[in-house]
Amino acid sequence: TEKVPAKVRAQDAVTDLKRMKGEVTSIGLLAGEQLVSSRFVPATSFAASTTKGVPAGMFGATVSLDPEQALGGQVRAGDHVGIVGITTNNGAEADTASLIAGNVLITSVQIDGSNGAHPKQKEVTAAPTGKFFVTFALSQADLEKVVASANSGRIWLAADPTTGAAQ
Repeated sequence: TEKVPAKVRAQDAVTDLKRMKGEVTSIGLLAGEQLVSSRFVPATSFAASTTKGVPAGMFGATVSLDPEQALGGQVRAGDHVGIVGITTNNGAEADTASLIAGNVLITSVQIDGSNGAHPKQKEVTAAPTGKFFVTFALSQADLEKVVASANSGRIWLAADPTTGAAQ
């Protein structure tokens, strides 16, 4: 542990490691960074998972998304989201969007660039930059739809109203 001046301490910084008992990190941690409680989830949420965080019987697939496609960069491992695919109609009519998978578990989020501020912070923060590499746990049917849509670069994530996740 290391003391951090109050003016640079993160809003939800972990000040007592005992509070984190039974929790695991939901995103990769870098050496020397402050531990914040928002990067931890109950270990039980990954108990039935394989070593990659994808539950047995599910397929893991990663898509590359711009921040605006990934809920403004606020997605985290452990969130459940809806995945919207956009179909291009080659000028015959307007492009169409449809929910192609709902209540999808995010097992990993990697960020190429700055990830902005914590999503529960109340004031306006800097927008995240870079690509988000988001890994999902999917059924075979959902995997096929997500890969087809991602191949054309037309995937958007939505907060799933049934789980209240990605808040």
